Amino acid sequence: MTTLLALLLAGCRPDPTAKVAIPPPHPGKNAYIRTCAACHMIDGRGLPNLFPPLAGSPTVQAADPSALILIALHGLEGPVEVNGQHFDGVMPAQGNLLSDHELAAVVSYIRHEWGHGADVVTPTQVQALRAGHPRHDPWTMEELSRLISSAP
Repeated sequence: MTTLLALLLAGCRPDPTAKVAIPPPHPGKNAYIRTCAACHMIDGRGLPNLFPPLAGSPTVQAADPSALILIALHGLEGPVEVNGQHFDGVMPAQGNLLSDHELAAVVSYIRHEWGHGADVVTPTQVQALRAGHPRHDPWTMEELSRLISSAP
């Protein structure tokens, strides 16, 4: 009986030479967790009546990522509606905390996670919007709507 038990247990040991393919985490995931997840949550669903969801957000899924990049750079304040929910708060700017490379990685992560699958954002896109829109005040959705709709 002891021999049988030993044989069974020997078969349950993992092969130390076996290679297990673990995909690397998305480059923006750690920065998202560090700078965004406290409000928008790790799953991107936000907190009802406090912080809007990123998962399923039209701004996140938009073909043109400019509004999302500008929100991340300079922040957002005032009323906003996401997925039928109304929010009226302030999101702090992250542009003073994150480099163009880091911000591009975070925005790309947000646009890729939770089933979004939107295009990657490049550091060059972030750099161009940072240079083209120097400001210290957060955006409002009204301002962003006007800006994006008037873009060529």
